[in-house]
Amino acid sequence: MAEHGVIYGIADPVTHEVRYVGKTSKTPEERLATHLRNSRKDKRGTLHISDWFRSLPAYPTIVILERDPPGGLNEAERTWIAYLRSMGCR
Repeated sequence: MAEHGVIYGIADPVTHEVRYVGKTSKTPEERLATHLRNSRKDKRGTLHISDWFRSLPAYPTIVILERDPPGGLNEAERTWIAYLRSMGCR
């Protein structure tokens, strides 16, 4: 049985390049809000995503890549990461 959830990407608001892929059982907007909160708390910059968020001129955008993937969230997340890397995304 497939897990219910979403595979999402977080994209640069200027270039629209997807720079982060994740999975969530919440709404993508809730997950993005959590990422943003966590990055504000990460004063030392220990999370790569925190440094990236701070470098952006505006809030990043969220892109839904897949809903309720048939093979499960973990497999779909790995597949999307590999695909986007093969397309030149960082």
